Amino acid sequence: MAEQRSPKPQVGGSIPSWPATIGLWLVCFNFFSAWRSFRGIGLLNSDTGSKNRAVVDWFKWLAVSLLIGVAVYANWYFQEQSLLVRVLGLLLVGGMVFVISITTTRGLSAWNLVKDARSEIRRVVWPTNNETTQTTLVVLVMVFIFAMILWGLDSLLSWFVSSVIG
Repeated sequence: MAEQRSPKPQVGGSIPSWPATIGLWLVCFNFFSAWRSFRGIGLLNSDTGSKNRAVVDWFKWLAVSLLIGVAVYANWYFQEQSLLVRVLGLLLVGGMVFVISITTTRGLSAWNLVKDARSEIRRVVWPTNNETTQTTLVVLVMVFIFAMILWGLDSLLSWFVSSVIG
């Protein structure tokens, strides 16, 4: 199929009602929205405090990655040592990783999310043991009833097919 172009210069794209200048407008809009999003994360912000914060956070995440890598390597290298010593070493490194990561912007927001989720879990009204037992029994009885219905239908269809074929 050959591409058909409109002879009218004011028509742009496949929708004739859109003028040709709309494409340039969309390119500019995308550029400026991308610029605003970069400024929002602190990469192109003129404020040096947030730019420095982003750089420091990047180095903290690099340190976290290196600590995890060193811990994994050390756990493999010292595999002949006592399991207790290796676990204590991993717990120590894990604590250091946790402390470093919650001092970053994203780490702090993740920690706040965990605290908020914990407070929401405390607000949930959990069922009692009696309610849980009753609900479980109802589910088991319904599963048994539907299994019997399906077994009966299967037997009936099997008898019907074998009587038609045989």
